[in-house]
Amino acid sequence: MSQRSRQLNADEAKPKNGQVLLDEFISQAGSFYRELFARGYIVSDHKPIVPAWWIGQEPFDGYFICHDPRLIFTQSGVNQSSVLCLGIIFDSRFPAASSQDTLNALAAALDESERAFHDQLSHSSGRYVLIYKRGGAPAKFLTDATGMRCALYYNQECRVISSHARLIQINSEHAPDSSNPYSPKFGYPGIKTPLDNVYFLSPNTLINMDSFSVERYWPITHIEQLDTEVAAEQFRSIMRNSFQWINSNFNTVTSLTAGMDSRATLSIAKRNTRYFTYFRDKSEDTDALDIEFAKKVSHDLNINHTIIHCPSLPKPPIEFSNLQKINNIYLHLPNMPYRYGLTLGGGEDIVHVRSNLSEIGRLFYHNKRKVYPRSATSLTKLWSSNTERHTSRNILAFDEYAEITHFFDAPVERTSLFYWEHRMGGWHSQVVTGTDIVFETLSLYNCRQALILMLSVPTDAQKSSEILRRTIASEWPELMEYPVNGKPFQRP
Repeated sequence: MSQRSRQLNADEAKPKNGQVLLDEFISQAGSFYRELFARGYIVSDHKPIVPAWWIGQEPFDGYFICHDPRLIFTQSGVNQSSVLCLGIIFDSRFPAASSQDTLNALAAALDESERAFHDQLSHSSGRYVLIYKRGGAPAKFLTDATGMRCALYYNQECRVISSHARLIQINSEHAPDSSNPYSPKFGYPGIKTPLDNVYFLSPNTLINMDSFSVERYWPITHIEQLDTEVAAEQFRSIMRNSFQWINSNFNTVTSLTAGMDSRATLSIAKRNTRYFTYFRDKSEDTDALDIEFAKKVSHDLNINHTIIHCPSLPKPPIEFSNLQKINNIYLHLPNMPYRYGLTLGGGEDIVHVRSNLSEIGRLFYHNKRKVYPRSATSLTKLWSSNTERHTSRNILAFDEYAEITHFFDAPVERTSLFYWEHRMGGWHSQVVTGTDIVFETLSLYNCRQALILMLSVPTDAQKSSEILRRTIASEWPELMEYPVNGKPFQRP
């Protein structure tokens, strides 16, 4: 049963007028009010209520589109096929091509067929959402490969898709804060959010804008197994091209840790970016390892590196904390964006290059949980090892998730797919949404073809991070001399 067909409680109290609620949010944010729903967007079947400084685009197939001025808007069309993009998009094969070139190629592929469009899209990287329409077919909405550009949707008395839950709340009548909220742990259970009737759109699924139903568009076939060296070389090409594109178009700052994923990014970026590492407290073991590695490698290899020493920095004002609670439904290190601004600066031309996402292709859940998902119960156990979270309510949430996303129909290793679509789609998207008030965020790994390559190698090669280790050995072999999270680097 679709969300739209569900009957609303006739006695449900209507929330405050949307404009009144928006004005309250602006007041709570104080001098930070311009960061309200930073780099956000809304797509709605009725004219939306948005901050006064936002930009409105021409309606697309009956839907209104508005967005923060900092969110890039690109559009292209070929014959009866149209594609529009909100956010940063580029083709990982062509580092000299512009975002407009990428959209033009996507529109041309869509004019050929929807399958050709999806194949073309698999090479795209960045952080974006797309709306596309081919001829008389329904318009469709989807996110980047891992949903780094968050998409939440609502389908009751109206239809809304947005980057921010509170923006949906402003523009709907039946999206109150839940009276019995779910507890998040690396994402809410299933596709739930803390607002009633507001859901996550998980990566690899799309919304049919006519029926407003969720459809899976990837994977539709098994991933072909490749020789590890062949896959590694193709992967390195994607990583090199992606960094070249990002660094040619923006001023980059790159987080540096002692982990394998960060090491691979470092081997690609080399000395062509500014690096930083944050330190919270001596009790944080990972922070101590990160700082030890970052100090050593930056000294030895002459890397431009900054330490963000959190204990010595002021706490953000209350208005900043208010803003974070409005903008985000999951708070991850909520004070860190303020500290980023103090130490690194911010602005439209700065991009933070993160190194999350690679664990999708490294069997993270398979190694950690020892559970293979065959039911909603096992999905719940994958989501959290805490037995107190294995409640019937959470299991029902994952049962709904599996039904709506057609999770069990996807022909791919399921622990990796779940990490990709649920943890990265639901948790990681909120991590980067939280820093949008300072700068844009991208990841070299956020390309479906790169992730497919990581999943294409034998199981043992995935478990041992073989592709990343070969990338480091090939791109900057000196980095093999330093331990990874305190353990010796295993040479490929």
